[in-house]
Amino acid sequence: MNGKNSSLFTGDAQVKSESDMIASKTALKADVLKVGHHGSNTSTSFAFLTAVTPKYAVISVGAKNSYRHPRSTTSTLLSH
Repeated sequence: MNGKNSSLFTGDAQVKSESDMIASKTALKADVLKVGHHGSNTSTSFAFLTAVTPKYAVISVGAKNSYRHPRSTTSTLLSH
């Protein structure tokens, strides 16, 4: 956090880890979210996005990756 903006970097966190973060009652709100697990369909749940309410989301993936990340389900969740 730089005093003006906050960021949350989730690494390869998947839905179980996201649920644990929500259950911890830790403040998760962040302006910038580094989307978990390269935007796979095993991370970035609706509940987690509701808790974080990011203004911006960053997804780290390689061009034309064989895993087809980010998944369209993740992109759809982020666009709402």
